[in-house]
Amino acid sequence: MEMLIAALIGIAGMLFHFYKRKAKSQTLDGLKTYIVGHPVYTLMALAATVGGSLALAPTIDLSNLPGMVPVATAIFGVGYMCDSAINKAVSDA
Repeated sequence: MEMLIAALIGIAGMLFHFYKRKAKSQTLDGLKTYIVGHPVYTLMALAATVGGSLALAPTIDLSNLPGMVPVATAIFGVGYMCDSAINKAVSDA
């Protein structure tokens, strides 16, 4: 269960980064168009995000929800940073 939660939080970080770029007009594509147009970068970012998120999954303690806030924030940051770093190559190309 912790692994699924970690992966979903990491993917939420990726999505947040995409929509931040969209809000700043750094991309004009919608999410589906972007994914179809850049499948390699999207899969690399997704793999890095899931890998990083799963590495932090053992730190999730569902019996201590207030204590999960820093862990969830770190996992969210992993997704955000992976998407930012890998998809920077798309915006710089």
